[in-house]
Amino acid sequence: LAQLLFSSHLHQELQLGGFPVISCAVDPGMVDTALYHHLWTPLHMAQSLIARLLFRTPAEGAATVLSAALSPALNRDCGGGYWANGRREMTTPPSFNPQLQRGLWEVSIQLLGLQ
Repeated sequence: LAQLLFSSHLHQELQLGGFPVISCAVDPGMVDTALYHHLWTPLHMAQSLIARLLFRTPAEGAATVLSAALSPALNRDCGGGYWANGRREMTTPPSFNPQLQRGLWEVSIQLLGLQ
């Protein structure tokens, strides 16, 4: 939800600032990366078996991100959207809440010391 809220508000800020840039949230799915190598050994072994069946390869995960970045379907009207499995998907109603978007934006700016 945080990624959806932040990317939507970032898109609005970019448009208000006159920047010809689009912001959208992209979900590459569960990707089998080295992130899981530090699990407790029995968990890592189980994860390795499950990953072969259910997880995407790093190349497949990257393809989702690249499809969002390079898609001609992604234009100014699609900014602030959510991309998964190579296409724009619907999100949950809270992700459209402008108060939640603004609140996360303000907290992020404050924590980064940009205010």
